[in-house]
Amino acid sequence: MPQGSPNPAEIRIAAAYGGPGPAYMLPPTIGANGHDPTRVKNPGYSFGQKFAPNTDCSPGPIYHVNPSLTRRGGNGNPRYSFAGRQKELSKFHTPGPGAYNCDKVKPVKERKAPAYSIGLRTRYRPTDNIPAPNSYSVPSTLGSKVPDKRGNPSFTMTARNANSYDTKTPGPNHYKIVDASVYKKRPVHFSLKGRTSQPGDKTQKPGPGAHNPQLVTVHMKSNPKFTMGTRHSQFVMPMITLADVSD
Repeated sequence: MPQGSPNPAEIRIAAAYGGPGPAYMLPPTIGANGHDPTRVKNPGYSFGQKFAPNTDCSPGPIYHVNPSLTRRGGNGNPRYSFAGRQKELSKFHTPGPGAYNCDKVKPVKERKAPAYSIGLRTRYRPTDNIPAPNSYSVPSTLGSKVPDKRGNPSFTMTARNANSYDTKTPGPNHYKIVDASVYKKRPVHFSLKGRTSQPGDKTQKPGPGAHNPQLVTVHMKSNPKFTMGTRHSQFVMPMITLADVSD
């Protein structure tokens, strides 16, 4: 393999190439679609489409002509047809001896007591719409407008006059009772002061269970430890400061 050729298993980036190379996609010079505009394009030809065959060219053998018909009509030969099968006649099922119950039939020539039956309720006629007793309304005997009763003297009360109550004088419950200390000697008063908090540190202190002495390894000997830095790409441009630029 020549020197400088990329490894097939290695994926190269565009920055590894000096020129455009495969980093740019050039338009093709073959075909009519997407042709390179900077190249000469020869005339192109295309094939026409195949038309579907016409299925209605001629009747052909697809039509079935009745052989008994001629150009003058039927051929005149006699025709016969079969009639349909008749339905079977249903047979009369004669009842057997066990279907008769002679015990319920009384002798014809013997005397028997008269029998009666209750008929159905007849319908009401239109003239029978008589109201019930609760449909009548008897006039009241209270008041002075009873026609056949003697009425006692009655009195009425007039409505309340709204003009006499326009003042809307407040009632006794609208007045506030004056404190007795306003017009009398006021005794000595005492008040209770709020509780004061004791001075001290209010921060939350961890308890004995919050400490893990077994995890502390500062006072113990340990092997040296190293860390690995980040691998930088060789194509990243280095940082150049003013101190790196020569006069």
